[in-house]
Amino acid sequence: MSTARNRIFAAAALPVACLLLLRAGWSFDGLYGQDAHEYFRYARALMDWLGGGPPPGDYFWSPNYPLLGALAGFCCGGDAVWGLQLVSLASALGAAWFGRQILLLWWPEEQREVERWTFLALVSGPAMLKFGLLGMSDMTAALGVMGAWHGAVRFVQSGGNTRGALWSAAFWAAWAIGARYAVAPLLLPAGLWVLYHLRGRRVGQVLAALALAALPLLPYAILKWATPTAFVQHEWLARWSPVHFFQSAFAHVDGDQNYPFPNLVYAAYSWMHPAYWPLALLLVPFARARDWRIGGSILMAATVLLYGLFLAGIPFQNLRFHLPAYPLVAVLAFPVWLRLARWAEERFGEALFHFICILFFGVQLLFFGLSLRSPVGLSQTERRLAEALVQTGAPVAYVYYVDGGVRTRGYTGEIRNLWFPQDTPFTAGAAVLFNERQFAPLFN
Repeated sequence: MSTARNRIFAAAALPVACLLLLRAGWSFDGLYGQDAHEYFRYARALMDWLGGGPPPGDYFWSPNYPLLGALAGFCCGGDAVWGLQLVSLASALGAAWFGRQILLLWWPEEQREVERWTFLALVSGPAMLKFGLLGMSDMTAALGVMGAWHGAVRFVQSGGNTRGALWSAAFWAAWAIGARYAVAPLLLPAGLWVLYHLRGRRVGQVLAALALAALPLLPYAILKWATPTAFVQHEWLARWSPVHFFQSAFAHVDGDQNYPFPNLVYAAYSWMHPAYWPLALLLVPFARARDWRIGGSILMAATVLLYGLFLAGIPFQNLRFHLPAYPLVAVLAFPVWLRLARWAEERFGEALFHFICILFFGVQLLFFGLSLRSPVGLSQTERRLAEALVQTGAPVAYVYYVDGGVRTRGYTGEIRNLWFPQDTPFTAGAAVLFNERQFAPLFN
């Protein structure tokens, strides 16, 4: 037991070391672009409110992630930036741990390979490392998805006799929804699976599960009481259509978007995109249809496919939308890895298999580093832009896309977002920030 615990701590040291290295070497705090800065803004507003200040106001997305960041921020000396990043890091490690536990339920005799695969796919996977360091809600949603599936698998595998598993499934499913609404398709099949095995159970157990599920949703009820259904009106959801499966170009309020592949190919990115699986081709020859006949693995595979189709119906592509599904895919890929391991050891001995493990780990670290170029670069650009605005002394800044970034990084003047119509005359002496080369193609 102590050996397994030591291996877990050793695996957890990798993302922690990456966080400290990025902080020390590049001053990267996980904030970049628009969404991360909006999470930070609301986390700060929540900290002020919880400290006796004014109410935080309305917020379009679910408030759970910034709330967790605010609570963690109190533990970090009032630093909400550290709070958000530590919540993401803890979520990544928690999602990996739940993946390990699911694999041990299905493959208890393969603990050594389960732990090796957990480290390679769920701890050092490039997407898991990356999103565990960003101030974004995706990893917190992934934690909820994995916790819910672990509870569901344990409940069904016990014959419906484990109350704790039922309660855990309910709590983590609500946690996932509370972190990101769009993960509902990843939870619905597991929920129906549990309900099927709930037949004839005591009403008290079900009520207890519902009470636990209500806990992660309380912040939503308190902070979103005035606009509880605003997310349903989002353009991406309102325009969802199977017609988009076969399209790769879309026009919407954010401009014209053109992608290299149609949405039906994009739907499978959690299975094959190099940002998630840089060595997918190494695993493909060892995949077999019978790999997903154990426990609820076929239901899990169908769930990931359902989620992919849900994403394919949205008139937009974003690689990070696949993050909540990736840990499930990693669990499903374990028997493929196991077959590769046995083949390598039987044909060529342990030396080749160890080389494959090192290759897997090294290539994933390389892709992790490459994937950080954009967020780290944008974060540094935001700092430079904020410094330039401060030096100009401009009382007003007309900004597109980096409004949250320059506000977070120290510009205290009035910011007018060019995404919105400007109904007032241009202010003399104001500064304008617009990257024409980057954004002009969106508005031809």
